[in-house]
Amino acid sequence: MTDYEWCRDFIEHNCILRSPPGKRLLLTSNGLNAWQFYLPIAMLDQQFAAKVAELFWARFADKMPFQICACESGGIPLLTAIQALYPVSGFVIKKK
Repeated sequence: MTDYEWCRDFIEHNCILRSPPGKRLLLTSNGLNAWQFYLPIAMLDQQFAAKVAELFWARFADKMPFQICACESGGIPLLTAIQALYPVSGFVIKKK
């Protein structure tokens, strides 16, 4: 299984919350939904974060030099994971 497939499987089994069939029970800003995607569960898992950082680097390493900008608070774990493995400059901005 590739890292990409492993990450997709992890997200499928740990980060997508589903209501019972035929019901919409998950409250979001758009009302009630049948499913919800919650990525912080994955990004706070060390193995997942390391694999995503590796996938990011494999995709963008040839674009160096660059900086990574993370939007708080969701982007901070990804930025941290990438910087833990590779020497890349990064910064965080607030949403507003």
